[in-house]
Amino acid sequence: MQVNATKNRVGGVIRSRIALYIRALLSGSDNGVPEWTPLVEEGEDTGLFKPTDAAWVVHADVATMIGGIRALLLQALHPGSLAGVMQHSRYEEDALGRLSGTIRWLTICTFGSKEALEVESVRVREMHERVKGKFANNDGTERNYKASDTDLLMWVHVAFTDSFLTAHQHYGVKEINPDEYVRQWAGAVTPLGVVNTPSNFDELKATLASYDSQLRVDDKTKRVIKFIQNPPTFTGMTKLVYSIMFSAAFHLLTEEQQKAIGVKAMPKEVALPLATFIMETIRFILGPNSPLETAALNRHLRVTKPSQSSY
Repeated sequence: MQVNATKNRVGGVIRSRIALYIRALLSGSDNGVPEWTPLVEEGEDTGLFKPTDAAWVVHADVATMIGGIRALLLQALHPGSLAGVMQHSRYEEDALGRLSGTIRWLTICTFGSKEALEVESVRVREMHERVKGKFANNDGTERNYKASDTDLLMWVHVAFTDSFLTAHQHYGVKEINPDEYVRQWAGAVTPLGVVNTPSNFDELKATLASYDSQLRVDDKTKRVIKFIQNPPTFTGMTKLVYSIMFSAAFHLLTEEQQKAIGVKAMPKEVALPLATFIMETIRFILGPNSPLETAALNRHLRVTKPSQSSY
């Protein structure tokens, strides 16, 4: 019994250290607790979503790791969103910093109060106003752009929505209604100026298809995709795990998109089961609730009368 207890303690320590490493990697914080956690716990309302809502369920699951990679690949196909990344982002020098910035927006919108959402939306809108420049359309004409342009915001939104939904459908644990997820997440981007967003799954696919003529893969696209496939930040076991998740994300794209991107990934029959195993392992290591979810649940319990609380 003493031997078993020792093994359990050692196993618990190892699990805790790996969990800390993963959370620190994603949050940019050494203690694994995002610096914006207090913003999520503060506030006097329950926010846009409840824990049972599709948007909360999807964004709380580790399948978002694969969904995020797919979204980056998809977004890179549009010369406008690509220009914003290449001309204004330090993605090659500070990939993890850019990652944590994206996660901040996603998690505050999902788990924060409406007041926190407005604060975060102001931050993002101000950042978008500084991101501007020029890019060439597929017909050769030059276009001035700003990150706040409604068509570019819409592209980023639908690429994001489709990617996270697709990843959850393949690797998520809890079943959700796709139409509900599309409709709910549309509400989170309204403060950014994205209106007339798809309200169901069919509209989402139709909006994505409407951008097909604007997409392309050129040398700039290949450079960004190469970085997404093999970020130098990752080494050792982390690099191996990431390569599996990248391959899984790549195989969630359409065949046309895969051919256009043209990278060499692990075979589908190898990558998908390995990715499933990795997702299950990460869920076990991290446990049921992240620090941000815990902060959100604490706020929900604080602002909701016990008789009204269903969580």
